[in-house]
Amino acid sequence: MIENKYLEEFVKEGKIELFKHRRELLILPNDSGRLNIIVSQAHLFNNILYLCDSRESKKQIEDELAKTNVTNITVLTYDELYDETIGNYDFKYSYIKSFDLIVCDKIHNLIIFSKQVDYLKYIVCLLFDNAFKYNAKILMMTTEPQYIEEFQQEMPWANSYHTIELKDNYLKK
Repeated sequence: MIENKYLEEFVKEGKIELFKHRRELLILPNDSGRLNIIVSQAHLFNNILYLCDSRESKKQIEDELAKTNVTNITVLTYDELYDETIGNYDFKYSYIKSFDLIVCDKIHNLIIFSKQVDYLKYIVCLLFDNAFKYNAKILMMTTEPQYIEEFQQEMPWANSYHTIELKDNYLKK
């Protein structure tokens, strides 16, 4: 079973309310139970797309999910999302339309890499820009909010999300 349950406990106690807004940015410390909270709340959604930043992270997440009875979570890297959904720099919504929650783990890495790899900017637009009118819930998680702030300065239109900030001392027992 997934060991760290800090976030799950705070949600159960009503101290944190997730999925109230269409787009949410969760700022939290490392080892605070990011995957565990998604597993514990998976029953609220039909299909969840869990995006991560590397093949190593994907394997680790899939290994942890295999220890649960949750079957409605698909794990992809940000690069794989591009491969699955975008061709010739046009979004193909047919793939992502089947998900009613997109979880973006370590969203700061997507923003960092999008400065180096042009096609990742399209994924950033999907997640942040209201013009794309994607209606699923989007939960973005980061331990490095300064990259989100830098991104907002470069692209001020990218501010249509609700922020939930958790401090290290808030999560300690």
